[in-house]
Formats: sequence, structure tokens, C-alpha cells
Amino acid sequence: MIALWLVALGAGGASLPLDAHILARLHPADRTLWVDAAWAVTWLGDGVVLVPLAVATAGFLMIRRRWAEALTLIAVTASVRLLVTVQKHGFGHARPDVHQWMPESAPGFPSGHAANSLITWVALAMLLTGSRSAMAAALVLSFLVGLSRVVLGVHWPSDVIGGWALGALAAVVLWHIRIRLARAVGRP
Repeated sequence: MIALWLVALGAGGASLPLDAHILARLHPADRTLWVDAAWAVTWLGDGVVLVPLAVATAGFLMIRRRWAEALTLIAVTASVRLLVTVQKHGFGHARPDVHQWMPESAPGFPSGHAANSLITWVALAMLLTGSRSAMAAALVLSFLVGLSRVVLGVHWPSDVIGGWALGALAAVVLWHIRIRLARAVGRP
């Protein structure tokens, strides 16, 4: 994941022909149903949806007296949000020079929607159900959110890949923490 993040950081954007090719294929010049669908899906990776969802889930876990999991959920999702912000402003990568169907002004790398949707949806699946099918559904949802960012013209594909890599690394860390917490309380 770290290697993938490094490649996306170093080789992505306008300097990577593959990025430009994928963007050209996915980003429509005219508003279509494809754009409208991307607009709807992208909100499932936005902070206005993910932050309240994570806070509500942490509250639910606290009510169930799963304090460590609740605090871990808040810590891991907040950490990814912070790391995305620091990286965006630290690297200052330009967004694609195309019409943005959902205007964004902050730098592009990594995609916060990709990173935050992956860690939040996977964390919810992991902590609430633990089922593989729920985690797979969370990954599919994160994939669709990332795809929507390219369709809307607000990210290069490499920005999205960098975001997914960051979110996946956080999910692996969460998985290991969850295993340790489960062992500590004698739960599978």
C-alpha cells in the first residue's frame, strides 16, 4: 500500500499519460446521467455524511460498552482526515484542468473522498458486523466513490489511488487493533 501511494504521488497527474487517458475516458464533456450518478455517489464519501455516521456509530458502540472500539473508530477516521489535509497542502498537486462537475479548490493529492470513504465504510463494516460480505460491500462503495471523483473531473485517477492506499493502510491498522481488542476481551 505504501508503494502504491508513493507511485501515485510521484508519477501521477498530468505527467502520467495513463492518468490523462483514464480521465479522458471517464470524464464526460457534457452533463449526462453518468455525471448525475457520480454526483449522488460522491456524497457517500463526503465529510457531511461520513463524520456524523462515524460519530453515531461510535455512540452506538459506547452504548454497547465497546469503549475501546468506539475510541479506535474515532481515532482512525480522524487520523485519516488529518493526514489527507496535511498531504494535500504539503504536496499541493494540481487537480485536472477540465470542467469540474462539482468544483473543488483544495489541492488534489490524495483524494480525501477515496481515503475517507474507504476507512469509514470498512471500519463500520468491520466493527458492526465483522462479516466479509459487509467489508466487500464497503470496498465496492469506496471504489464507486473514487470513480465518481474522476467522472466529476475533480481528481486524477492517481489522486484516487493514493487516497485508497492511505485508507487501506488505515484499515489494515484497524484490523490489527480489532484483533488485539477482541483477544483482550475474549471475543472472536
